[in-house]
Amino acid sequence: MRHNLRATRALLLIIISILFSTGLHAKTISLEEMVIEGSIQKPEAFFILPRTALKLDDLDRRENLLLRIIESVENSPF
Repeated sequence: MRHNLRATRALLLIIISILFSTGLHAKTISLEEMVIEGSIQKPEAFFILPRTALKLDDLDRRENLLLRIIESVENSPF
């Protein structure tokens, strides 16, 4: 019963907002009671991810950054 009342109120609010946005204030619309029946379904999903070996070879730096860090610290910032 509460769902029917909420659906009816939501429908009325939508119609009223449309009427005010279009500037049609003089018209009157009378609506009959609507019954909306249904059920809410919850989604169900499973994710199965296989375990894989991590490839850390790409993370190795081929150049030595120590010299670049020392140069940047020795230089004035401005």
